[in-house]
This record gives sequence, C-alpha cells and structure tokens, in this order.
Amino acid sequence: MDSVMKRIDWKRVAFEAALALSFGLCVACLDVVVGVFAGPRESWPVWLVGAAFGVSFAAWILFYGAARAAVPPLWGLPIRASKSFSLALGVGWGVLFRLGSWMEGWVLSLNPSLGLRMGLAAAVSVAAGVRVYRLAGDGENRDFSPSRALVLLVLADLAVLVCSKGLFPGPFLESRHGFAFFVYGAVLFAGLSFSRGRLLSWSLPAIAFAAMAGGAFLWGERRTAMASDREHPIQRVVLIVVDTLRADALKEAELTPRMRELAAEGVCLEEAVSPAPWTLPAVASFMTGLSPLVHLATTAYGRLPEGLPTLAEGMREAGYATAAVGDNLVLAAPSGLNQGFQEYHFLKRSSRVSEYNVGGRWVEKWFPDAVGVGRTSDHVARAAVSWLRGHRERDFFFWIHLVDPHLPYAPPPSERHSESNVPTVGGSFHRLDRIRSGFWTPGFEEREAIQGLYRGEIAYVDRCVGWILDGLKELDLYDEALIVLTSDHGEEFWEHGGFEHGHTLYEEVLRVPLVFKLPAGMGTRSQGERIETPVTTESLTPTLLDLCGIEHDPEAFTAPSLAELVLSPGAEPFQEPLVSSGLYVFEDRACVRFGDKKYIRHLMSGKEELYDLEEDAAERRSLHRTDPSGLEEGRRWLAEAVSSLEEMREIHGITGRVEGAVSGQRAEHLKKLGYLK
Repeated sequence: MDSVMKRIDWKRVAFEAALALSFGLCVACLDVVVGVFAGPRESWPVWLVGAAFGVSFAAWILFYGAARAAVPPLWGLPIRASKSFSLALGVGWGVLFRLGSWMEGWVLSLNPSLGLRMGLAAAVSVAAGVRVYRLAGDGENRDFSPSRALVLLVLADLAVLVCSKGLFPGPFLESRHGFAFFVYGAVLFAGLSFSRGRLLSWSLPAIAFAAMAGGAFLWGERRTAMASDREHPIQRVVLIVVDTLRADALKEAELTPRMRELAAEGVCLEEAVSPAPWTLPAVASFMTGLSPLVHLATTAYGRLPEGLPTLAEGMREAGYATAAVGDNLVLAAPSGLNQGFQEYHFLKRSSRVSEYNVGGRWVEKWFPDAVGVGRTSDHVARAAVSWLRGHRERDFFFWIHLVDPHLPYAPPPSERHSESNVPTVGGSFHRLDRIRSGFWTPGFEEREAIQGLYRGEIAYVDRCVGWILDGLKELDLYDEALIVLTSDHGEEFWEHGGFEHGHTLYEEVLRVPLVFKLPAGMGTRSQGERIETPVTTESLTPTLLDLCGIEHDPEAFTAPSLAELVLSPGAEPFQEPLVSSGLYVFEDRACVRFGDKKYIRHLMSGKEELYDLEEDAAERRSLHRTDPSGLEEGRRWLAEAVSSLEEMREIHGITGRVEGAVSGQRAEHLKKLGYLK
C-alpha cells in the first residue's frame, strides 16, 4: 500500500483536482448567470440560485470523474496527457450544457434551425478541444495555466450562443440575455488578462471565433431581411389569439380595457363563431381556411396533414417573414401547424427557470411544487415585443398565442375579482377530471368562485395584450399594422350543465371575439364599428390573404373571405351556412347555423337539436319536435355542407386522421390542460 502511495504523483493529482473544481465552478457560475439574468420574468429566490449552482457543480464533478476514469484506458492515453484531456473535457461540457438546453427548449418546436445549431455547437466544441490539446501538449507545457482553460470554456459557450442568435434570431434573446452576454464577455476578458504566456496565441482563436460569430450574424440579418424586398399593401400583420376567451368578455369595460381599446380603433364582428369547440381543430382551421371535417386534426394526438397549404406558407411565399410564439404545447410542431413559419416557438408553461438553465431545470423537475408553474402570458408578451423589436424594419406575419385564460385558472392576486374562501377552489383551480367524471359537482358558491378565477385570468391576459399593443406603438408599428384579435373557442360555466370546453357546440363555447384593426387610411368603415353578420374564424386565411393582396384560389377554402365586409359598409352581407364540429370528449357532433336557426346533430346516435337564436340566444328550448320544417331545413343544410366538405377532403387527398408524435413533456402538458388523462 505504501509503495502504491509513493508512486502516485500527488502534485499532478492536486493539479487535476484543482482543474476539475475550477471547471465545475465556472460551469455552475455560467449556468446560474444565464438562469438569473436570462430567465422568463421573475427573480430567483436565494435558495433556487444555490440549488441550481449546487446541481450544476455536482453534475460536472460526477461527469468528469466518470469520464476521467473510463476514457483514458480506452484511448490508451498516458497519465501525463491528463491535463489536455481534462481541459478538452471541460470545453466539451460547456457546450454540452447548451445542447441540453436546446434539446429541452427546441426539440418540441422542431425548428428547422435545430440541426444546424447542433452542428455548429459540435464544430465549436471540436475546434476548442483541439486548441486546448495543442496548448497543453504532452502535459509539460510550462506556459499553460488553468485560467486559459476557463477562457476557452467561456469562449466556446459564447461563440455558440452568438452564432445561433445570428443564424436564427429567436424571441427569447431579449435584453436580459444581452446582459448575460456582457457577463460572458467580462469573464472572457478577465481570463485573457490573467493568462500566462503570449497573448497572440490566444488572439488567433478568439479572432477566429469572433469572425465566425460575426459572419453568421450578418448572414442571418441578410437572410431575414430578404423578406422585405417586396412591396406589400400591408407590411406588418399581427394575429393575437387569446385562448379560451368568450365573446362576452369584450363587453365589460373594467374586465378588458385594452382589448376594448383595440376594438374601438378597429372593426368588431359581433357574431363570430369558431369552427370547433377546442384549440387544435379551431386553430388548424384558422391557418388553412378549411373545416375540421376536411383537415381532421380533431384529436389530442391529431396532426395537420402534410401538403395542406397554410396561411403562413402563403405569407412566406409572398415575401413576408413568418413567426409564431406561444406556450400551448397542443400547438407545438408535432401538430403540423409550424408549416410555413420560419420561426415557431411553442413552449411549455414556464416557471422562474430559464429554458437555457440546466441546473435550474433539474431542480424544477425534482421539486416542481417549490419552483412552481408560473403564469406565462406575460412571458409570451415580452418575447413577442422582443421579436417585434428585432424585426421592425421587415414585412412580417406574426402570430402571438396567449394560453390564458385556459385552465388551470391561476390569476395573480391583483387580478382576482372575487377572493374565494371555498376550500375546494382557493386561489387557483384545475380539477377538471373530477367534474367531468361526475365525482364532484360544484355548488353555486363554488361555481361563482371558479368563474371569478376565470375572470381574473381574463383581466391578467388583457394586461398582457396591452403590453403587446404598447410595444407596437413604441416601435411605431401600430398605426400601419393590421392587427387581428380573436380566440380559438369560448368556455362553458354550467349554462348547459357542463364545464370548460370541447364537449358541446353551444354558443358559450363557439362564440368568440373577432376584431380587425386596419392600417391607417385603409377601408371606409368607421373606427369602432360593429358588424352583426354571422361569420366564422375559419375565414381568417382567405381574409388575410385578400387584405394583403396575395393571389389565391377562393375555391381552395371552405369559408369565404371577409375582406370586403371588413373594409366597406356597402358590402353585401352573405348568408353562408356556418358549420362547426370536432369535439374531443363525448360523442362527436356537427352543427350548422343558417339564418337565425342552428341545427345540431350527434353523429353516432343521430340525436337532433334545433334552436332559434333570435328568440332563444341561450339555447334553452330545442324546437326539434315543434318546428318540423326548420328541422328538415337544418338536415338539408348540414347534409349539403358535409357532402361539399367530403369532396374538398378528396381534392386534398386526405383519407383519414393523421396522428402526430407526442413526447412525454407534451403529454404532461396536455394532461394539465385537460386533453389527456
């Protein structure tokens, strides 16, 4: 034992241990810097900073120890090369942290940039590793110091982030990320200043990395600027979708002052309905101009069929930059709705922890209740304004999707319109399964408390919409922009004995707000004018294409354009039947609105309902037994509509539903929203 101990080079062991600890501290510090200064919106408590730092540091030590023990024997490396191996390992670990962040934050979006980002990271890692190995030589290079290793670690990390920003500017690289870059630069400068040896030997790789980052940034700027080379009658188009927003929310001045402000400066379609009672089929219809009975993306695992032309594709082909940001994973890239978008960012409901922070993410997974799932519409609003700031000189189509006020209802305390003392409700609510299964029937006080939380969420998201509108005004984009505000569906609060959405086709679930704020001087309608013609949000695609002067085939859509209706008070109101369908729970149904009447048919049992919306707007009294002529007319309208939609489905080559891949994270998100059990 003594002889073995004597053969150990304790100086080398101490050097390697000090090197490992130095790298561990550097990695953990960088990770926490990104987490604190580049987080979504909230400051970190001290305990979370410490926990994230400790996790990052411990992970590095474990990783280093395992690699140091396993790799040298496999590679046949002599013990004297341990310094070079250690340093290369440290640089690789820094880049690995970035890859880990991207795998969590970008894989769900499946942005086309993912492969190139990872390739770039690999290239930087290899280049940095080779440089470290050459500097360390055979382990006897006296001019080498650990501070140089720290410099390379920071340099590699910074180069990857800056290059990725230049190649693919995204909405999350906002001011606090810029501050993080300054911190990285300060560490880099300090490392260069205190490294021993010739500065020239370090200036060459630094210049190379800077040139690569700068070239990538300039190339990315030119690539995205190319979208503005064409002239368009409307240069900026912003589509704001507020998830689960009932149409009657815009009638309350105290509840939605900012959305009402937008409606007062635009044209409001009072009788707009959604083509589906839940998110995926409704938004798929927004983006294609096709009925859910055509695209068939009507299940929790549903996907938009490939090959269907989308609004984003039409805008992109016309020369617009196209981007989308939101936090409802139902609409993540596996849904197929990313077709045509150059940037597509639909992330999970965020917490305090940045998507770039690995240690904090692990802490969040181990202690989710302590870290907490936060409200996200303010996060999305800030990301949207950041994107607008970076693209204000370009022509663009930008879709912003705010998931609030969707379940779970968890408004901030300042927006709770009725503080609940009911233990079963409290300050947040998400117990959808117990209600839907029938194991719990809320009483009247509980129902009022639940609806009060929903109203608080509306007030909260109205404030977030206001931030977006203020951002447009500060950037001098508001007056000349076409801004559309709508929702994918409404919400039921026991009007027909049920709760939430996706389970019926009644008006409280289908009626949604629809506002067009036109560019200054466009159209002849008065500001704040209200139109009572029944329309469907399925018309959004042909309407926006028409308003932007983009050629298209009107026969390719299952809903008409609303452009003339929105622009001119002299436009003739049309009486197209409005078809909705696509439930995600219970027996599927289809309904058709014709004139003042609405016919609903259960597709398996054949049960029928008929309502006169003029006399019975709340749909309390079905006329299916007392109005045989109206019932027959409803059957005829629905049969004709279904036949026409089936023909359209054949034209597009759709033979059945397409199912998309669902990751564990997306499945968990769908469960929280009530779409999966």
